[in-house]
Amino acid sequence: MTNVMRSCCQSPTPVQPPQSVAGPIRPVFPALFMLLALCCEQPDYLRVRIERPTERSWDAGQVTKVVIRTRNGDVSATAGTDSLVSATVTRFSTGKDSADAERSIEQVEVSMEVEDSTLTIEVEIPDNDPREFGADVALTLPARTAVDLQTTEGDVELDRINARMAASTSRGNVVTHGVRGHLNAWTAAGNLGIDIVDLTVYFEVILGSLEGLVIVYLPDNSSTAFVARAPGGIANVLGFSEIVFSTNKESEKVGVIGSGAAMLTATATHGGVTIRAK
Repeated sequence: MTNVMRSCCQSPTPVQPPQSVAGPIRPVFPALFMLLALCCEQPDYLRVRIERPTERSWDAGQVTKVVIRTRNGDVSATAGTDSLVSATVTRFSTGKDSADAERSIEQVEVSMEVEDSTLTIEVEIPDNDPREFGADVALTLPARTAVDLQTTEGDVELDRINARMAASTSRGNVVTHGVRGHLNAWTAAGNLGIDIVDLTVYFEVILGSLEGLVIVYLPDNSSTAFVARAPGGIANVLGFSEIVFSTNKESEKVGVIGSGAAMLTATATHGGVTIRAK
C-alpha cells in the first residue's frame, strides 16, 4: 500500500521533445526567408524597361478600315476628327541595363501600310527571348471608320466608334464606350464591359468570354432579340420596360427587347452575363 501511494505521488518524469533522425530540431525561418528572397528576386533581364513611341497620320480619305495585330500590348480606337487617322505605336522592352534594353527594343518590329483603303498595323516580337517585349497601339480616327483590333496579351478599348467593329484579346479586357454598329468582341481570359449608345436598327452584336464576365449596357428603348448564356454562372437581363422572354433559366435568357430589330448574343462560358438598361 505504501509503495503504491509513493508511486502515485511521485512527480512524473518530464517528457523530452522528440529528436529528428538527423539530430535536434533547428530553426528554419532564416533559410525559408532566403529561399523566398531568391524566388522573388527580379531576373536580370527585367531590371530596366524602356519605351519608344512612334506617331504617324493619314488622310481620312485614304482609310476606311484599320486592322491592328499586336502581341503583348494594349489597343485603343477613339473617335476624333473626320479628316485624319492617327496612330501612336509605343514599343517597349526590358533589359539588364539601359544599353541592353536599347539593343533589345530594336527586335520589336512595327509595320504600317495602307492597301485598298485598309490601314494595317502589325507588331512582331521575338519568340525565344526571356525579356519582356511588346507594343501599345492607340488610334484616333473618324467615328465611321471600321476597326479590327487584336492583341494576344492586353486590353482593347473602343470609344464612340460608329462602324463595324471587331475586338479580341487572349488575355485582357474588352471595353467600349458609346459605340454603335456591328460588333464582335471576345476574350479568352478577361471581362467584357460593353456600352452601346444605340441598338434600334439591325446590328449584330456577338460577345464572348471564356474565363470572365460579360456586362452589356443598352438604352431602355433598344430593339433587339437577345441570347444570354452563362453555362458556368448566371445570366441576367434587367431594367427594360418592354421585354418578353421565351427562355428564362438561371444560366440562359432568350427573348426580345422592344420589336427585336437587332440581334445580341452574349456568352460567358465560365462566368456570368448581364444585359442591363441604362
